[in-house]
Amino acid sequence: MGDSIPALITELCLLLIQLDLSLLMIAAELITLINLTYSYFEFNTQTQFILSNLSYQSLSC
Repeated sequence: MGDSIPALITELCLLLIQLDLSLLMIAAELITLINLTYSYFEFNTQTQFILSNLSYQSLSC
């Protein structure tokens, strides 16, 4: 009985470490998703700005 308690504590610690790593991976994926979304909207905004300037220039000619 005495040997099973440290084994259970060790197993519990390993499970907590796995949970912690899983949460860190989820956080990293969310950060990547946010960065990709931000980059997409930033690119889209810049593209619309360039296109609007091109159309404005073509209208002023």
